[in-house]
Amino acid sequence: RSCDGTGAMYFIGCGYNAFPVGSEYADFPHMDDKHKDREIRKFRYIIHAEQNALTFRCQDIKPEERSMIFVTKCPCDECVPLIKGAGIKQIYAGDVDVGKKKADISYMKFGELEGVRKFT
Repeated sequence: RSCDGTGAMYFIGCGYNAFPVGSEYADFPHMDDKHKDREIRKFRYIIHAEQNALTFRCQDIKPEERSMIFVTKCPCDECVPLIKGAGIKQIYAGDVDVGKKKADISYMKFGELEGVRKFT
């Protein structure tokens, strides 16, 4: 099907933030209000939604087709190279964390990303 002049669109994957597949509840630290470093304790073990979507996609991304990814937050510095390396040509992000650092997650590379159109 066509969608607003973009041409044929195919769904190739979906992802969400989660602990690694097969992990048990007590395998990794969880957030609680007792620790000041609660974000760092949990976030460094989470597989990001972008990583999940690209890893478990149902088909390959064809270089000749205009591919896009929709994310609720600006992709972090770990995910930006994966998105570009997968051949994604457009990123649609729901919020703008560009240039920020939260806990131990940085969002610096998104603003400098070239060759990929960004929409926020």
